[in-house]
Amino acid sequence: MNQYAASIFTISLFVTGVGIPISLIAFYFPVQFYHPPLIITEPRMQTDRLTTFECTISRGSTTHAFNHAKKKVPLFDIFGTHNLEELVPDSNEIISIGGKFRFGQLLFSFTQNMYHGFFFTFLAPLRRLVINSLNYSRLTDHQGPFFAPFDHALKKAGLDRHEIHTTGLADFLALIGCTYSVLDDPYVDFFDHCLQIGLLMPTSLQQQENNIFSLPLGFDGHWAFASSLNSSVGLYEWITAGICVDCLIFAPHAKKMRIKTNSNQCGMLFAMKHRVSCIKYPQFSCAMYLKADHVTRGLSIIGSYSYTYQGKTKIMRDNATDNDALANTDQRLDRWYVHAIHGAIEYDFTGYEDTIGPRVAIFYDKPLSGSHVFIPSLWSGTVGIDVCWQF
Repeated sequence: MNQYAASIFTISLFVTGVGIPISLIAFYFPVQFYHPPLIITEPRMQTDRLTTFECTISRGSTTHAFNHAKKKVPLFDIFGTHNLEELVPDSNEIISIGGKFRFGQLLFSFTQNMYHGFFFTFLAPLRRLVINSLNYSRLTDHQGPFFAPFDHALKKAGLDRHEIHTTGLADFLALIGCTYSVLDDPYVDFFDHCLQIGLLMPTSLQQQENNIFSLPLGFDGHWAFASSLNSSVGLYEWITAGICVDCLIFAPHAKKMRIKTNSNQCGMLFAMKHRVSCIKYPQFSCAMYLKADHVTRGLSIIGSYSYTYQGKTKIMRDNATDNDALANTDQRLDRWYVHAIHGAIEYDFTGYEDTIGPRVAIFYDKPLSGSHVFIPSLWSGTVGIDVCWQF
């Protein structure tokens, strides 16, 4: 059986003593608005003392985003076009900002099975975010210089518009889970069910409020409780179908951020910085997958669809006497969601009696539609080793 995957190149060695195919992590790793989820497949194997080490590399890029109306727009018009009224005095100029976003991730995972289906998993992603090739378009009939007054206004507000090259550890995820398998059903090959709960820890660099293009490497300082339920069924000795449902529940987090203070403001250019409490609503995801297992020799094909929804973020200013309703109309705080499809081809070189066996695979994740999300398509690759200790 196979467990999560997301890759351009998967090599997995495993020792089971009976040649049982093992695979990748089944937890749907938390998603930010700037990248689609990785493909997910079957629950983890119920094999005592199984140890899994993995390293997954993902890459993708885009120059577009889906805005609130689900329309494809230039990258930084994701929250609307940009009104310069607050930054540039006596100006009602509106601009569009485009650019290129590159996403790279190296995801390390370690999973250890214990006994009776219980196991624990640690996931540590290292990310690189690049924003460059920035371009600006004036959408109003204004004449005269643009960049000189714009840059002067940004500097006065303590802002800059430099390109972004950020590398660092994203949020660390620790999980404990339990797998339960039914192998004696008269109508199907098996039923597998896997429940996981855990903690998402804010180990990542947070958004830099002085750069208008800065993005957080994780969930911007929030702790979260993570849970996942994954169930699959095997049919005709070669078909596996399943569904996975996941949830992140965030704890409130206090930070300084630039907020909306004028009803005419739109986009992402804000000058006023306040200390606020951020209340982030939960993130939910659902994935359905279908696998044709060993259709010819060791070749397997996987197809999947996923939907991810992140609830709105609410902010409350510390010691503020004003109503926070205006600040909470900022589109950057709105809900976002993404529909994505995923595909994978795997080849398993393991024979039934083999104790060590490699596998290779190609994986692809593509966002189809959504709201307030970047839309890079991802190719990923995994290297892993599975060892089942025999005492």
